[in-house]
Amino acid sequence: MKVKLRRQWGKFPMNINVAATLSVACDKEVDVKIIADPAVDQNYHEIHVVGDFGELITITRNTKCTTNPKTSVLAAYSAIKLLKSLNDNLKIGT
Repeated sequence: MKVKLRRQWGKFPMNINVAATLSVACDKEVDVKIIADPAVDQNYHEIHVVGDFGELITITRNTKCTTNPKTSVLAAYSAIKLLKSLNDNLKIGT
């Protein structure tokens, strides 16, 4: 069953960050389907977009972070990359 993002926000705030990002990026309400399966050992995101351009389907399966199983390794790498890029732009002295 699909539901609108805003209806799920309070129920699953930590599990719909990808849907929320897409909704903000395209400035549209998005349909969300959340499946909780304890047997699955990866974060799984399937994104299906239809527009004037045609159709786009993408699937991402992220490995859980061993030090924080509530997030993915990809999220940790993204945070590290962001922190490094902030440091690259910082100049100390002349």
